[in-house]
Amino acid sequence: VNLEETDDSGRTALIWAARGGHEPVVSMLIRAGANLEHRNGTGATALMEAAGGRARQNTPRGGHVAVVRALLAAKAKLNVQNSEQRMSALMYAAYGGRTEVVPVLLAASARTDLCDVDGCTALVHGAACGHLQVVATLLDASYGLDGARDVEAAALEPEVAQQAHALLLDGYAALDDEALGRVVARAAR
Repeated sequence: VNLEETDDSGRTALIWAARGGHEPVVSMLIRAGANLEHRNGTGATALMEAAGGRARQNTPRGGHVAVVRALLAAKAKLNVQNSEQRMSALMYAAYGGRTEVVPVLLAASARTDLCDVDGCTALVHGAACGHLQVVATLLDASYGLDGARDVEAAALEPEVAQQAHALLLDGYAALDDEALGRVVARAAR
């Protein structure tokens, strides 16, 4: 069996299994020597697909914690970015609101400062998509803030939350993590 055989989109069996959250299959493929770093047509790896993947056509996928752990244990590269949008596994998880996966990636030393082609970090992706728990977790990791408290406080102050939301809608790509952190921290005061 050729473990590196791909479909028309460049996906191997490992990428398909990771994307679908099939941990027993992923583990078997890892043991059989599947290439952890193979990239599909957009440059995404199995870890990126397992971490969150961009859902298309309302097809839920990604956020598969057991698969992410298996890939990390097998030494899948964590801080690589895909070739299409320069997204990392952490960005995929933040974009998808994968609240269980983000802490696992952070514990494995995922870089919070990586930017995609638009200059957006994982924190900006999470905020732009309205994933408050992901934002709180990333704020904790990036700034040492009590992100859960800060985001909760921001949610309790509609004016501040609306201002932050408007900033994000008007051009969240221009916001850096520090600016976003200040907005949320200010709301907590």
